[in-house]
Amino acid sequence: MNWVPFYAALAGSAAAVMGLLFIAVQLSMERLPADELRGWQSVAFCTFYLYLTGFFLPLWFLMPSFGTGSHAVIALIVSIIGIVRIARASIPIWHGVLRIGGNRWWQMLWYSVGPLILYMLIVYQAGMAYFGQWQDVTEQNVAIVLVILFSLALRNSWKLFVEAAFQIRDRDKIRR
Repeated sequence: MNWVPFYAALAGSAAAVMGLLFIAVQLSMERLPADELRGWQSVAFCTFYLYLTGFFLPLWFLMPSFGTGSHAVIALIVSIIGIVRIARASIPIWHGVLRIGGNRWWQMLWYSVGPLILYMLIVYQAGMAYFGQWQDVTEQNVAIVLVILFSLALRNSWKLFVEAAFQIRDRDKIRR
């Protein structure tokens, strides 16, 4: 099965939406209240790392000189870096959940636990592939996980664009 069109489309989409994320963050972050800024920065970082994975992993898979062993090593490296970065960026979200509670548990699942589980699935698939069990199903499983990671990144981006804008608007109404 030829995965080149899928990887090209995913890498291009991730790059385009990552650029939009930069613009949105630049336009809205400076207008957020200081007490909410750290949480939104954490969401922005988590989202950025998801887009980086959706960009770099398919980009590496598109290189014709790399075989399945190289794909496994690259997937392991990118996933482990993703796990570390998501965990570091999620610390303010975890603090907010423990401090505030309530519906913040869902935020922790969306922003950190979900991506961490998905990265662990890539690590598992890449580990199997590294030890000689790379199959079309393995590539399909990694592709499905990449699509889910990209979907989470899109959802996080939407939350950054819309909810941050509403918080700014609500804060401006209170000031008047």
